[in-house]
Amino acid sequence: MLGRSNAALYVSQPGSPGSDNGNPEPMLFPLGSSFKLVVLGRQHSGKTSLVSRYVNNYYQPDYKATVGIDFSSRSIFLEQNKTARLQIWDTAGCDRFATLIPNYVRSAAAAIVVYDSTDRESFASVGRWAAMARSEGDPELMLMVVGTKIDLVDERQVSAEEGEASAAEHGAAFYEVSAKTGDNVKELFKKLASTLPDYEADPALESRPAPAPAPAAKAEKAAKAPANGICDVVGSIFGIRC
Repeated sequence: MLGRSNAALYVSQPGSPGSDNGNPEPMLFPLGSSFKLVVLGRQHSGKTSLVSRYVNNYYQPDYKATVGIDFSSRSIFLEQNKTARLQIWDTAGCDRFATLIPNYVRSAAAAIVVYDSTDRESFASVGRWAAMARSEGDPELMLMVVGTKIDLVDERQVSAEEGEASAAEHGAAFYEVSAKTGDNVKELFKKLASTLPDYEADPALESRPAPAPAPAAKAEKAAKAPANGICDVVGSIFGIRC
C-alpha cells in the first residue's frame, strides 16, 4: 500500500543475504514509505529474472511464464538512515492477461517497462507499455525503461543508444541490466527508490485495496484453461471482468 509509516524495521547491514551492503548484524531504522512498483513488458523480456535477482539475489535460466501477477517485496536502505519498502508486482506479458494490468498500474508509484536487448520485437513493444502506464497511472508516476540480457553481447539487437532514445521519448529514466550477472540491478532499484520518498499518494487510490495475487493452484488452473475461456477463469481469480 502506498503511504508512510512511523513503525520501525530491521534492515540487514552490509553482507547479509538480500542486503545491499554486507554484515549479518541487523540494524533498527525508522520504517520509510512503502511504494507500489509494477513491472511491465512483453513475455520473455526478463521481468521475472530481474525481480528475482533483486529480491532474492537469485538467477534461474528458465522461468515459466508469469500467470496473472506475482508479488514480492524488499526494503532498501537509503542515505541518512532512511528506508523504503518496494512492493513489486511482476505482471504477465502475454495478451490474454492484458485487461488485468491497468488495475495494478492505477495505484502504482512507479513502473518499469522491460525489454529484451536481444529481441527487436520486445523492444518494439516498449511504446505500447509506456503509453499504457502513462494513460492509466498517476500523473506523478515514476517511469523507467530497462533493457535486459546485456550479458549476451553477441546476440544484442538493440543498442544502448536506441534504448535511451526510446526512454527519453516517453519521459522515462533508462537503465540496462543483466539479471544473470547482476550488473546494474541493485543500482537500478536504488536509483528508483531514491526518487520516491516525496511521492504523495492519491487518497482515493490509497483507500482502494490492491488486488491479491492468485493462489498457486488457481493460477495453474488459469494457465491450463482453454484460450476462449481464460477471461472467465481469470475473472474468478482476480474478481474482475476481462
